[in-house]
Amino acid sequence: MNKMDVLSAIQDEEERAISLEAGKCIASLIEEETRVGELLTINFNEAHVLVHDYARQKVRGLPHGSFLVATRMGLENIESIDADAEETCFVLLRIVSDAPLPNARDMAHFRFHAGVRSTETNKMWDSPGSLDEWTKNNLSYGGYKCRVLGTFRMKRGANDQYELTFGGDLINFYTGQGMKVFKPTGKLLAKIVNYQRPIGFGSASDQGRIRVGRVRFASSEISVKEDADNVPVEIDPRDFIARRTFYGGMSRGGKSNAMKISARAIYLLRKYDPLMRVGQLIFDPNGEYANENIQDGGSLKNTYAEVGDVNYEDEVETYGLNEHPNHSTRLTGFRVV
Repeated sequence: MNKMDVLSAIQDEEERAISLEAGKCIASLIEEETRVGELLTINFNEAHVLVHDYARQKVRGLPHGSFLVATRMGLENIESIDADAEETCFVLLRIVSDAPLPNARDMAHFRFHAGVRSTETNKMWDSPGSLDEWTKNNLSYGGYKCRVLGTFRMKRGANDQYELTFGGDLINFYTGQGMKVFKPTGKLLAKIVNYQRPIGFGSASDQGRIRVGRVRFASSEISVKEDADNVPVEIDPRDFIARRTFYGGMSRGGKSNAMKISARAIYLLRKYDPLMRVGQLIFDPNGEYANENIQDGGSLKNTYAEVGDVNYEDEVETYGLNEHPNHSTRLTGFRVV
C-alpha cells in the first residue's frame, strides 16, 4: 500500500468516526421508555400508528395535536449508527384523529356484549373476570391518524460539522418496512418546538431568544413531570420583524401577556445588536402595556432600563387622553431616534 492509499484509509476512518458520533448524537435524543407503538402505513402526507392502552398510560397520554416521532434507528446499539445512512433519521408526526383498525368490527362486537353484561352489575365492563385476557388485550389496541410534518436528520454544514437539521417533507418511504413510534418528551421535545436552522446552514445565533411559555397539548393534562413535560417554548424576536404575526385565543388565554413579552423582546434586541433599533407603535386603550400593573411590577414603558448602561429613556414616548395615577397615558408607543 502506497502513501496515498494509507492517507486515504486514515481519512476514511476519521470520516466514519465523525459520522458514527453524529449518529449517536441523534439516536440519543430518543428514549426507549417513551416508545408507544408501531407505524402501520405512511405516505408523503399522513401516517397510521398502532398503539396499546398500556403504552398510552405509560407516557401519560397522547392528546390530540401532540407530536410523535417514527424511526428505524436501532436504539439498542447507538454506537454503530451511521449518520449518513438513510435510516438515521426520525419522521415528525402530529396526531390529528383516531384511525380504525382492520379488526374494528369484531372489537366493537366484543365491546358491546361486554357492556351489556356489565349493566347487571356495578363493575366496569373491563373489570377482571368480565373479559378473557385475549379479548381484553385485543380491545386495548387503537389507531392514530397522523399528519407527516417532516424529517430530522444529521447533515454536514458549511463548517464541515454535523448538525441536526429539519426538512418539511419525506425523501422516501417504504410500504413494506415498519418503524417504531415514540412520544417526544424532555430534550427531544425541546429540540422540536425550538428548532432553528443551525449556524452552518445560514441561521442566526441563539442570542436574544426568549422563553414565552411551555409546551401544553391539552388543558386537562395530568400533573406536570418536571423533566419530561415542563419543556420551554422560545421565540426569536427577529422572526416578528421579518413576518406578519397574529395572536388569537380564548379570553384569559394569555394573548395580552404574549403581546407584552414579544414587544419587550423586540425592543431589547438592541441590547445584543446596537443596529437592531426597531420602532413600534402600540395602541393600548385599556392601559395594559403603558401603565404599571401588579402582574409585571412595571410596564413596557420602563423596558428601556433593561438595555444596560446606556440611557434610552428618550426613545420611549407615551400619549394619553386622560391622566393616569402611575403614567399619564392610555396609549403607548416606542419611538426609535
